Amino acid sequence: MLIGKNGIIGSAGQASETTKDVSEDEQLKLAVADALIYGTGTLTTDNVRQGLISEFGENKVTGTTFTGTGPWKFKGERKTYTIEKNGKITTGETTKLTKAGTPVAKPEGWLDTTGAIADGAGNAIPLSNGYYYVGGDYDTGLVISDKEKDTLDATGVDSGNQFVWIPVDKDDIIKDGENVTGIKRYDWDTSTGEIKETDLSSDYTEPYYGAPENGWEKTEYNLMVASVAKYGGFYIGRYEAGVNQTNFRNAETAAQDVVVKKGVAPYNYVKWGKSMTEEGNGTTKNETGAVYLARNKYIGDKTGVTSTLVYGVQWDAMCRYIGANKAKMACSQSIVGSTGNNPEDVARNIYDLAGNCMEWTMEAFGNYSSRVKRGGVFSLDYPVCKRLGDMSCGAPFYDDSYSFRIALYVK
Repeated sequence: MLIGKNGIIGSAGQASETTKDVSEDEQLKLAVADALIYGTGTLTTDNVRQGLISEFGENKVTGTTFTGTGPWKFKGERKTYTIEKNGKITTGETTKLTKAGTPVAKPEGWLDTTGAIADGAGNAIPLSNGYYYVGGDYDTGLVISDKEKDTLDATGVDSGNQFVWIPVDKDDIIKDGENVTGIKRYDWDTSTGEIKETDLSSDYTEPYYGAPENGWEKTEYNLMVASVAKYGGFYIGRYEAGVNQTNFRNAETAAQDVVVKKGVAPYNYVKWGKSMTEEGNGTTKNETGAVYLARNKYIGDKTGVTSTLVYGVQWDAMCRYIGANKAKMACSQSIVGSTGNNPEDVARNIYDLAGNCMEWTMEAFGNYSSRVKRGGVFSLDYPVCKRLGDMSCGAPFYDDSYSFRIALYVK
């Protein structure tokens, strides 16, 4: 089957000489042939994924379901496919994909305040009341706004707050029986952008090691992961947090209104801070801290969403969604710029990931007071997937290179 005159590799070689209009079915055959070559005749999860990427590109492969040793399911433009362990390809039903942003039937169990729209790849994603589809789709990054008639190129203080949908594969949801307990965490090779084979050390925890069982961090984390499992993803700020002005901050100030807009000053000079008082651990809220500011953007929002400081697992999910090439992207700048200012610092409609300010997350390093920063920062070639946890740069540390990013999850 592999090396005969009419075998897969021979057929693949002939097919590769065909025109750019090669059909999806033929591309699947090429992908399997590639996988067999990579695996010297054996199909594995890794080489199947590699084969699919080689023929369809990384963006098209993100939604593929990998089930360990196979079979492997792949969702094409019009069909679904199953690749068996022996290389056989089974074609599913041909489907007509609904245009992204089109209202679709709401899956059972969703909130009354949450509608559903198509992502352009055959999936329904949540859109809560008070939020509006702006543009993009699964492949390019689907954008919503809290301002009606907002546009993809909107900029300045009068634009709306914009967010991008991050899909999370079912295989990345951790369960204990039927109970959702978390989202898989990944460590990234900062030079290649690929996931490392070893897990994170016990120094990196989320919620932080020692968090009270009834404390707000564990409670909120559990609500967030349950929402991600239910709705298949979450929204992340299209831009790093900003203030609704163009004049740059030069010091920590009283709390300002947090915005997620292009062309405004980044919300830097910000500590990680504290969010809420917890009995027994002595923490107090800091209204100028990133975690408090993020949580109070939309917390308790009647439209059905909750805002939080982005979690480490959410940053990981975003890295997986944008793909290895973008996850290793680094875009250093000589000085800090306005949000969305660097046209090279963008992946799937998400900006400011590598070249402006490094961003606080909910992930802890070592203990409660030391938190993890993610992404790049001006003047340093840190990639998007960078994870920086340093006891000497704990939560009290801040300057012009530290900002944060808001994430939304549906209640």
